[in-house]
Order: sequence, then structure tokens, then C-alpha cells
Amino acid sequence: MAEVRQLEAAIWSIADDRASADDLALFEIDETRSLAVLDRLIGDAEEDLASVRDIKGDERDQVVADFADTLKSLHRTAARLRPLPPSPILAELDDDDSISWEYLEPGEVQLQASWSEGRVVVWAAGRGTEPEPNDALADRLEAVGGPPNGWQVHPGVRLPSGVQADAISISMRGALGWLVAVGGGQAAAGVGASLLWLGRAAVEGVRLAAQGAIVPGLRVTARREGNGIDASVRWLPAFLHRGAIDELAAAMPATVVAIEGTAGHTVTVAVVSAVVDAIMSEAAERVELKAQPPTAKSITDLGDSMLARIDGAPFAADPSLARDMS
Repeated sequence: MAEVRQLEAAIWSIADDRASADDLALFEIDETRSLAVLDRLIGDAEEDLASVRDIKGDERDQVVADFADTLKSLHRTAARLRPLPPSPILAELDDDDSISWEYLEPGEVQLQASWSEGRVVVWAAGRGTEPEPNDALADRLEAVGGPPNGWQVHPGVRLPSGVQADAISISMRGALGWLVAVGGGQAAAGVGASLLWLGRAAVEGVRLAAQGAIVPGLRVTARREGNGIDASVRWLPAFLHRGAIDELAAAMPATVVAIEGTAGHTVTVAVVSAVVDAIMSEAAERVELKAQPPTAKSITDLGDSMLARIDGAPFAADPSLARDMS
């Protein structure tokens, strides 16, 4: 209940043009929930406006105008996420210029990209439009120079309207060259803000890797049979200066987290980390690696195993030592 009240307060701040960055972030992080709260507030405002229209006296016009302004401000707020059908009660008052209302037209269908479970998920839709099916996605990807291979069918992206958009996904390694081109200014028409943002994040990851601002770590996974663990080297960015990451996180469109709703800073770090790992893993495959020790039960053997498997291939390791490095 406290979260709903906090969201309501954020919505009213946006409607009154006094929203903070935190208000906007809370409003955009879960579009479905925000629209549900807005629908209720708009319904209440329409009932209030209908009730004051029967007021008699000189103050009637001012009171009606005030309530109409409140309703319009809520519609403007909702239009940040989706266009709304005309409000019947506002339409009845359109003869009065002081309370007339202009509705947003449906937006252009654009290629969007979200981040989910370590993969880039691509779909196509626009504000107030029907999402495009997968066959149209393939045409859009070809038009903007997207990777021809490496895609997998994704379960889909649920839009604020409740419609499920068809989607396909690709690993960061498979998408990296394309994303860097997009982030470097080679984006074609029809590319949405979320895809542009992922391109910018990819460029930042490349910059960190080129500067050597990276450190190795271990990814630890339990074996299915429950006997021991497997470790694999992963490469992480060393954020010596967090300004660029903070700026990226602040600029992240809500569509980037349309699937999981994760916090912007967390997703930004995850995307940049995936870029660094993809670059270093591919580079390691081109290097002749030393032989791996038969076991990794000492800190020395673990270090030698990491050097022998810097390409990310899994290897058996002592659980406690590996977790200390993860």
C-alpha cells in the first residue's frame, strides 16, 4: 500500500510539472502499474468533473475549469506511456477554449531493444500502435544492419496496453558489432530510443576494454548432479570513474527494462559488463593458452586454471576458493 501511495504522489508531481528525477524513474519503471493507478485517478477526476458541472452561481465556470485542468494534467501524464481515447466529458466541454484538449497521435513503430537474462531482446512497436510480428522484425533488422544470424525466438514483451509483442533475442557477443555501430551514430531511421541506449552502453563497454579498465572474476555454477561446482572466467569492467555509468543509467529509457523492470543502474552495469566479457572472451579464443592443471584445489592451481581458461570455458574448482573469486 505504501508503494501505491508513493506512486500516486509521483504521478501528481508529474501532472503538476514539479516532478523530480526519482518521481519520473518510479513512474517509468513499471508502466503497467503506473497506468493502472492513472486509470483509477482519471476515473475519479472524471466523476469529480461531472459532479461540479451542476454547480450554480458565478463560481461555476472557474470550478469546472479547475477540475478540467486536473483531468487534462492526468491525461498528459498518461500520454507519456500511451495515447488515451478522448474523454467524453472533456469532449462535451470542447466549446470552451480554456478547457479544450489535444490528444497525442499514435507514435511511429520503431525497433526497440530490452535487456533480459543477459540477452538483447528486440521487438517493434510504438506508442498506441500494434506491435509487429516476427516476420516484420526480420525485415526491420535487415534494414538497420542487424546481425543476420544468432537470433532465438523470445516469449515476447508485454506492453502497457496488455498486448504481447513478438520478440527475438541474441547474445551480447552476437549483437556487439551492430550495437557499437548504432551507438557510434550509424543508426538508421526507425530505431527506437531503447536500441540507441543499448548502443551507447556498448560503446562505453568497448571504451573501458580498450583502456584496459577490466578485471577477471569467476562465474560459479553448481553441477546438476550436485557433486562440486564448475567455474568459468568472466571479465568485468573496472569503473574507475562512475560518471559515465551514472549518466547512462539516468538516460535509460523504460523500454530497456520492459521485461524485468530492474533498476536502471543495475541494468547499466550488467550491460556494460556483458560487453566487456564478450570482447575479452572472443579475444582469448585467438590466443594460444597454457595447459590447465589437472585440479584447481589450491589458490595456485586456481590461478593457473583461470589463465588456461580465460576464454570462459568452464572448469572444475574448489567451491570455497572459487566463490571467493566470484
